[in-house]
Amino acid sequence: MPTVNYNLLDDDGFLYATQYLLTKLKPLLVDTNTTYAISLDTTNQWIVLTASDGTSTHVSYADFGDPNVIESIKVNGSALTPDANKAVNIPLASASADGAMSSSDKTKLNNIAAGAQVNVVEGAQIGGTDLTITDKKIQIPAAGASSKGVVSNADINTLIQAALAGFERISFQKVNSYSDLPATGSNGVIYLVPNSGSAPNIYDEYIWYTDSSTSPATSGYEKIGTTAIDLSGYVQHSDIHLLTNAEIGEIVDDAWDAVFPSNNG
Repeated sequence: MPTVNYNLLDDDGFLYATQYLLTKLKPLLVDTNTTYAISLDTTNQWIVLTASDGTSTHVSYADFGDPNVIESIKVNGSALTPDANKAVNIPLASASADGAMSSSDKTKLNNIAAGAQVNVVEGAQIGGTDLTITDKKIQIPAAGASSKGVVSNADINTLIQAALAGFERISFQKVNSYSDLPATGSNGVIYLVPNSGSAPNIYDEYIWYTDSSTSPATSGYEKIGTTAIDLSGYVQHSDIHLLTNAEIGEIVDDAWDAVFPSNNG
């Protein structure tokens, strides 16, 4: 795999690049600031701009378009009439007229009965079986041998004890090397095989497995976890190269020549 160098800029390099680029641009900057006097030509409806050298140009009033003037205000298509003070008052909504609240919303509010409730549970099920609602309460029954429901703490303890009844305790056995492992391992035993590492990682751990899904059944040792690490996709410190000021200058010069070919040199 070929070696890839990653060229990076530090703070000083970025500062140099900025200063170098501005130095290149400085000769091209021209002072184009001109002072204009603004006047109105009401006869021709022009805005006149007169430069310091006496030349002038104008902009027509019409170029600015129509002024933003509100000519009418409507509520849902119905025009509102300004009062004597040229103010438009948007009326409150009613059951028959739109206003600050739509008529449909106002109608809904008017039809809500006192003490009404929303989002009331209308039914509940366990495993597809309906539960009875009494006085807006749902009583979930205790689970049975053939029915679903609430499981008591005593039942949970019984189930846990039954599940752990056949569980073998885990023990550890140290051997001198992988070749010293028993020909047939035991369930519930973690075998410790010394490796060349340093504390706290001085052993590799193995367990014995039996796969009954194959015919005939297969068995053997399985190493717990893995220490293999693939670093091929990572950038290493040796791959990083900080650009020098000379290299920055060459890059900026090349970019400058590409953008301003007539100003080369």
